[in-house]
Amino acid sequence: MSLKERLGHFDIRETADVALIVDASETAGNYRKEIVQLTNQLIDSLPPGCAHDLFFLGCSTAYETYKFSQNSGLWWETHKNSGSYFAPVAKNLHDNDRIIVIGNGPVYDLEDWTEKPFAENIIFAKMGNSSLRGSIETGEEMGNPNAQDIMNKINNPIISITIKGENFLPYYWDNPIYHLIKTTDSNFELTVKRTEKQQIYGITVGFFGEKVIAEVQRESGINKVTFSTGTMLPPKWDDLDDTGKEVFKNAVVQRNYLCPRCKQEHAAHQLVCSNEGIWGRCVYSSFGINRGIFLLKEESQRVLYSRHSATALRLSGDSVAVLDGKKLIPYRFDSDENKWLVGEPMSPYYCLDNKYLLAI
Repeated sequence: MSLKERLGHFDIRETADVALIVDASETAGNYRKEIVQLTNQLIDSLPPGCAHDLFFLGCSTAYETYKFSQNSGLWWETHKNSGSYFAPVAKNLHDNDRIIVIGNGPVYDLEDWTEKPFAENIIFAKMGNSSLRGSIETGEEMGNPNAQDIMNKINNPIISITIKGENFLPYYWDNPIYHLIKTTDSNFELTVKRTEKQQIYGITVGFFGEKVIAEVQRESGINKVTFSTGTMLPPKWDDLDDTGKEVFKNAVVQRNYLCPRCKQEHAAHQLVCSNEGIWGRCVYSSFGINRGIFLLKEESQRVLYSRHSATALRLSGDSVAVLDGKKLIPYRFDSDENKWLVGEPMSPYYCLDNKYLLAI
């Protein structure tokens, strides 16, 4: 049985989207002033870049948060007979949203939603003496909190992210801050750690494997993110310069070439001129200082090159080449042993569908 292949997008954000849900029911009426005041304070405290909507229990309409202050009276009167039901709002929520319910008294259908991924992300701001969640242990309830108390829960920075699964091996990803590591002989993970520099964590991954998830370690603990269908960007091809073309046309037929750097003869497989610089320099000046997996191909009189976005590349079937230092190591999935088997390092200019692979 062959291993499943997928292309998935992991929507991981430093700051989660926030849904504010106001309770305007009869049991909340005595605390209307406190509920409106806290809602306004929360709207003013939401961090930049955070998408947010405002709802009322019992209604599916999404309101723009910045209009709440001037319309709170009208909106409250509109919804005071809607009932404390979560269902109309729930269809507008996403798995990773942070949800804040502000009110007093029980949400009657909360039990119906406890199995949803967003349930653990709910903060119940109880502004009176009657619990919003009752005996249902989902999310977190806070008694008469201030805005800062709640924002301390919302502002939950990422420490690290690990994408992993059974027999997981990716061959494409579009976010360069992630690094592929080999954890055992047959297991791989994509990882990234937080730095002081602001980072974008969303990533699309082409991979083989089962039960693949992203484990997001935040200051408050670990949450798991599943993937949605992703889209792979087509490779960008550029022309190799004239000196590079000469190197390629000789090397691809296993013929020594005249190095454009030091003007001495190099062996066909030599990709770095050791006579240049302390660590040597790539003989393909078109590559610049970039490192990684490069593909080259001939089209008429042109030689084109493309730098692969990841440090692993699909070969064929259940086979993937992984960059290890300056070598490409092939892995083939063996369904009988249920693991990835490692092969011998690939030689430079390995031909794949009329394209030639280089590891720099």
